[in-house]
Amino acid sequence: MNASKILSEILALDAKIMTMQDDFDAQPETDKQSALVELASKLLSETGPNDSVPIPMIRVAEMICTLEDGPEQLAKALSHENEDVRHLFGEAIISLGTEDGVASISAAVDYALTHKGKAALEMPFILAWIDDPGVTEYIHKFLEVEDTEIVYAAIEACASVSDEDSIPSLKKLLDDTRQVEVDDDDENDDQPVTIGMLAQEAIEIIESAEE
Repeated sequence: MNASKILSEILALDAKIMTMQDDFDAQPETDKQSALVELASKLLSETGPNDSVPIPMIRVAEMICTLEDGPEQLAKALSHENEDVRHLFGEAIISLGTEDGVASISAAVDYALTHKGKAALEMPFILAWIDDPGVTEYIHKFLEVEDTEIVYAAIEACASVSDEDSIPSLKKLLDDTRQVEVDDDDENDDQPVTIGMLAQEAIEIIESAEE
């Protein structure tokens, strides 16, 4: 088979896929949700911590974005043990939030706050990638949880966004003595690092960015 024939077949398949996608989109919402959730669950359960992301999972993540409860369904995958899987579904959430505004993914944020774990660790960084003034309000919610690692992630996200509206929330943590493990090449890496210290550092980064 020569290159021209292969190309023609690829284009024909693309056209067929677009038609089938339109047919799927026209199905009742409950039917679409049931089919996608079932397939996503199957793919997620079959993917190990060190496996490559299956190609069908990429398509499924894209299609879940079209569901009414898509953000929450995407957030569920953020608890997966495979980092690449979490990245894939995190990117989908970022895409939704960027296109429709951060309020459109509030269900994903609520899921992460409720279920904690990896989903809550990932969400502050996901929010930091969304170009919407409202993201800081959502990130601040993760500053208030009990899990120290999640608070640490939220502090880093605040520093990354560098919105001065984060300063009052960060100041509330200045006296927080909870210790965290920080990946740092500093010679004094044996010195305890507290939430308060990290909050102070984030405030300095934000103030420096505002100058």
